[in-house]
Amino acid sequence: MSLTSHAWVKPFRAQLRSSTSSGWFVRPDRHGNARLLVQIQGKKGQTLNLGHSFTKAESGKILILCSRLFELVKTRGIDIKTAFRLVNGNEIDQDSSWESALDGFKKRMALNISEKTWEDYETVINLALGFMSSHRPAASGTELIEMTLSRWPAGTRRRKLAAQQLSRFLRYRIEMGQLTDNWSPPPDLTELIGIDIRPKPKNYVPNKTTELKDQEIVSLINSFPDTAAGKEKADAICLIAELGLRPHELNFLSVKADPSTGEKYFHCSYQKRAGAKHRTKSRRLYPFPIKGTNWNLLERWQSGDIKLPSLSAGNGAAECLMKYLKRRSYWKELEAAYAARGENIAIYSLRNSYCLRCNKQGLPLAAVADAMGNTPDVLMAKYTWANESSTAEAFQKIVA
Repeated sequence: MSLTSHAWVKPFRAQLRSSTSSGWFVRPDRHGNARLLVQIQGKKGQTLNLGHSFTKAESGKILILCSRLFELVKTRGIDIKTAFRLVNGNEIDQDSSWESALDGFKKRMALNISEKTWEDYETVINLALGFMSSHRPAASGTELIEMTLSRWPAGTRRRKLAAQQLSRFLRYRIEMGQLTDNWSPPPDLTELIGIDIRPKPKNYVPNKTTELKDQEIVSLINSFPDTAAGKEKADAICLIAELGLRPHELNFLSVKADPSTGEKYFHCSYQKRAGAKHRTKSRRLYPFPIKGTNWNLLERWQSGDIKLPSLSAGNGAAECLMKYLKRRSYWKELEAAYAARGENIAIYSLRNSYCLRCNKQGLPLAAVADAMGNTPDVLMAKYTWANESSTAEAFQKIVA
């Protein structure tokens, strides 16, 4: 006797129509498995193996599954195969659930990023987990990213970072075999990040840090009070400006000797994380003094004359030094002058100025990047010295 002739089939199909629509139909395949057929007017028919046998014992499970699939297809506009993957994704075992996956991802990322950076990751991923546990969860990686990014305005740096962080989490889950390729983030996140088209306020100052002029740096240092605290801050500023340091790298300075010549030099042992698989190397530092200055930093360091201020409060050296600068009247004058031109200065302006001095003297980009613990790509993207005036100067030197 045919499976479809059993007494339970007719009421089963009536229930199926009432919980879905007339275009939804379940029948047994040649192996006795339940197969769903969906025919929507004007669209190509779809078929799906439901993973249950076409029997009375399994009929209740089939009805529940079809009802869930129908709701997803109707409200989300997705096909039945995507809906089926979504339903299964919400029913996977506890070891590979979205919540437990966060713990595994944290262990991996602990090898590559700082605890503070992980907090940013966790904020983004927890938002995504909230969407996945809602009554209308995402059906794909792209959709989940789009839903999560709705918290941040288009084109903002935070939205861009959130897109990258969530993409990394999704790729991790796919690599671990916890998700299908349907959850893979798009290779290009540009459209999801968008463009910031919000009108800028009249007093808008961009985040990108402008370099200070050499004489401004000298005047800034000369404006510090002749006190122990003032001298400590002045020496810190001198080291950053002359060696092209990140403020945090003040904590990693030492003096070494060249094994072949015995020449003494500053060395920085700090290794900055640069993505999942790369760290910048510790490096020899190459001073580029401001013309007219003679700070004798190497000799004074070796003699113990340089005493740096405490640089561990708050978010570290940059914040400590900026708090001090914000109290200096000359710094306030500089900030106001640069802001009036639509430019922004910060402690990193000193490092930028080092980069500019190197550029003006025609030093190769790769050499400057190496001295600063960067790559040429980062240098080109990050610093403002590659502007029209510096380009013009470079060509004038060659043509003259």
